[in-house]
Amino acid sequence: MALITFRDVEKHFGDKLLFRDLSFRIESGAHVAFRAPSGGGKTTLLRLILGFETPDAGEILYQDRRLTPVAVAELRRRTAYVPQLVDWGMGRVEDLLAGFMAFRANAHLTGWRDELESLLPFFRLETRILQRDFHQLSGGEKQRLGLALAILLKRSIFLLDEPTASLDATLVHKVVDYFRGRADATILVASHRLDWIEMGQFRLLKVP
Repeated sequence: MALITFRDVEKHFGDKLLFRDLSFRIESGAHVAFRAPSGGGKTTLLRLILGFETPDAGEILYQDRRLTPVAVAELRRRTAYVPQLVDWGMGRVEDLLAGFMAFRANAHLTGWRDELESLLPFFRLETRILQRDFHQLSGGEKQRLGLALAILLKRSIFLLDEPTASLDATLVHKVVDYFRGRADATILVASHRLDWIEMGQFRLLKVP
């Protein structure tokens, strides 16, 4: 039973055709990198998986079930999604993180503060960033915090949209190495970079 299945999916953005007859299967535990030119539909593909968008034709299945509201809710509970532009709104970073971890779905993750202490230096972030206002951070800092939160959530599926776009080469290597080692998780990366293919041993899936 495949985790995610696309069957002849077609999607438009306004008058632009993003893809047609797109079909593939993703097994649980797979590491897959989606590649397409800028504006080629990578972000839309991830949003389709999460039920934020619906296909214009074809169907999407989660564990061989159509993406009904019930199936979408189940899938989202298992998924950590890092969008291309991480935006947590206004407030101190520490308060925003605590707010995310207070959600009912995350209430069992009581040790997240201790784990955060090791994740911040991993992403080359100083502890004092927790006291800063999120909206004042750089794009790279926001992206690294988004990745840290995704890890803290302990989900079994990661959907990462251009997760290394704002990172330098050293951090790109660290991030790719980390997710390459996550044999316990299904990881889907939308990226125009080749790092995930060349370094990460991710299976390439080109978006038409």
